[in-house]
Amino acid sequence: MNDSNRNEIKSLDLSNNNEITYLSLNLIGIEGALNTSNLENLIGLTASFNPNLTSLDLSNNTNLSWLSIGFSGLNSIDLSNLTELEYLSLRGMSINFTDIDVSNNNKLVVFDTAYWY
Repeated sequence: MNDSNRNEIKSLDLSNNNEITYLSLNLIGIEGALNTSNLENLIGLTASFNPNLTSLDLSNNTNLSWLSIGFSGLNSIDLSNLTELEYLSLRGMSINFTDIDVSNNNKLVVFDTAYWY
């Protein structure tokens, strides 16, 4: 894909969209923080290939069962409230494996960490 043809959304305000259940934000150029905390019905979130995404608030997304945020700029993530999480992809991340706590994610079936560096 030619970068000049790529649509970029530098920031995204989801504060008035609390009925969203699935959100796909792959490769859109998000910069800084992404706050999904008001999306209490969110079941699936993909936000991969956003190298300038540095913060993700999932604190109120307790229904989230699918999370894919590979190849992003995150260097830490709090999964402690995601007790319904079944699928987690952190491909291509520079997160230290010892910094990922999945002890509360008892339903986790897939934990994809390919291409960590």
